Amino acid sequence: MFFKPLFRTSGIYLGANILAKGVVFFLLPILTRYLSPADYGIIAMYEAALAVSLPLVGLNLYGAITVNYYDIDKKNFAEYIGNILLIIACSFTIVFFIVHAFNRSIAELVSIPANWLYLIPVAALGQCLSEILLVVWQVKTRAFSYGIYRIVQIVMDVIISLYLIIIVGMNWEGRLYGMGAAAIFFGIIAIVILFKNNLILFRFNIHYIKGALLFGIPLIPHAIGGWAINMIDRVLLTHMVDVESTGVYVVGYQIGMIILLITSSFNLAWAPFLFEKLKQSESNPTIKLRLVKLTYIYNVLIFIVAIILGLIAPWILSFFVGKNFTSAAQYIIWIAVGYAFYGMYLMVANYIFYAKKTHILAEVTFLCAIFNVFSTYILIKYNGVIGAAQATLITFFAFYILVWILSAKSYEMPWLLKET
Repeated sequence: MFFKPLFRTSGIYLGANILAKGVVFFLLPILTRYLSPADYGIIAMYEAALAVSLPLVGLNLYGAITVNYYDIDKKNFAEYIGNILLIIACSFTIVFFIVHAFNRSIAELVSIPANWLYLIPVAALGQCLSEILLVVWQVKTRAFSYGIYRIVQIVMDVIISLYLIIIVGMNWEGRLYGMGAAAIFFGIIAIVILFKNNLILFRFNIHYIKGALLFGIPLIPHAIGGWAINMIDRVLLTHMVDVESTGVYVVGYQIGMIILLITSSFNLAWAPFLFEKLKQSESNPTIKLRLVKLTYIYNVLIFIVAIILGLIAPWILSFFVGKNFTSAAQYIIWIAVGYAFYGMYLMVANYIFYAKKTHILAEVTFLCAIFNVFSTYILIKYNGVIGAAQATLITFFAFYILVWILSAKSYEMPWLLKET
């Protein structure tokens, strides 16, 4: 069957991500009873700072590996990975120096103790190394290896966090130690696995470096814009309301992000499948029509799932979280539907990646990020905390529509359901 390989691999990715991220989700009943809303607020600000560090350290080079895997001679693939790692080593050094030089200013901005900031670029490096290994397994369709790695990593994160919070008696510090330790340890494991499988060769190649940077650097504004879209609500809530409100909001946000878990898992399998089918479509145009039909079916289904999640949210939170966090239910439907639109964006953005016109995403994301900052500020000012969730939905909807239009111009597809 045409879509059989897709459903098989996406099922593995989805199962792995549900088991991995689902562990954190099902820990909410525990963490919301041991941590205060203020603790959750600090954790949220750490995650926001880490999220902005990731594209600066990794330079979005995982996408370059996915796209170029099909163009690079397989015997030179290890050399390509080696040059990617050289670039990341340089970018990590720069980011770490910036954190050190502006330590106090950054700490004041993100409301995190200054000494904890040094963990952020190191954890980002570890996570980037893991992502390189995972994307290599993704393009090689080693979904099972991908799933085991993801699950074991999150289990280590959770065990350390729970031990430090419940047994040792730490608060937000225990959660940060858990996340940081898991990221660093598995970053080391990723390098070991790549070396053992002869997938790293440190031979300087200016052609590979230039190509990777030309792909990745234009995506930095895209990634930073994505950070602004996903994380600016927490920064503004912390400064405009208080860190306790941010903590409650984040609990609702995490449940709404169940939709992101589904869409991102599907896209892990969809992207390499799509690229392969688009190559085949050069000799068989009917393939494009099948891809578009599946896209529309997917969009309808993910929207329905988001609405259902939002409607049952009050019932979920009534027994699922501590009493200090039950008011988070009101934010979930806005976040869930917003991430449904984000899932639709992922489906159309892949065509821009395939056409290697990543600068388009950078421009759109930057514009949407600016829009999100202003809309979040205004809606929080007039509607309170729920305004942040409303701004998320509006921004993701605009993001999806704009990228769909530009995607159609970048790579021709039969979006009107007529063969071209």
